[in-house]
Amino acid sequence: MVAWLIRVRDTPAALMAKPLASVGFLLVALSEGAVDSAYGRIILAGLVFGALGDVALLFDRWFLGGLVLFAAGHVAYVFAFLSKGPITLVTGAIGAALGVVSAIWLLPRLDRMMRMPVAVYILVISVMVAAGIGSDQTVLVRAGAVLFVSSDLLVARERFVTTDPRNPLWGLPMYYTAQVMIALSVAT
Repeated sequence: MVAWLIRVRDTPAALMAKPLASVGFLLVALSEGAVDSAYGRIILAGLVFGALGDVALLFDRWFLGGLVLFAAGHVAYVFAFLSKGPITLVTGAIGAALGVVSAIWLLPRLDRMMRMPVAVYILVISVMVAAGIGSDQTVLVRAGAVLFVSSDLLVARERFVTTDPRNPLWGLPMYYTAQVMIALSVAT
């Protein structure tokens, strides 16, 4: 499906396929009882922000809105993950290193208008990873957090560095797998 989406990018079929795929991870969370716990409801909110962000990213002119929606989703994940355990010195250092390396790599490539929103997004997703890889987290959450940031690095590469069909070929499956893993965590 990913290869098909890449070939039909910006067509009506692609404009329908991505939101439908996003509905899939929402249904996973709902079927696993997301509304039955505070953790599940916060994760569901994060997933909803992600699904809305997916729609926004279908259109270049809505990129900044998509960035804001995804950042809101990561903030929700941070609150949910922190309810299971704190960010430790080690996970905080990993998140900080991820943020610094990402900023060094990406920010010089951006026009002035995008630097601040992307810098804030890097900060938010780095905190999400730090909270998500904690020792008190499930394997689903840990893997989901790592896959999510990996997919986002490919989105950044595609958007700001170099257009390459491998970016979405690897990034889309990582992203949807990450969201499904995080959605499944509501059952644990």
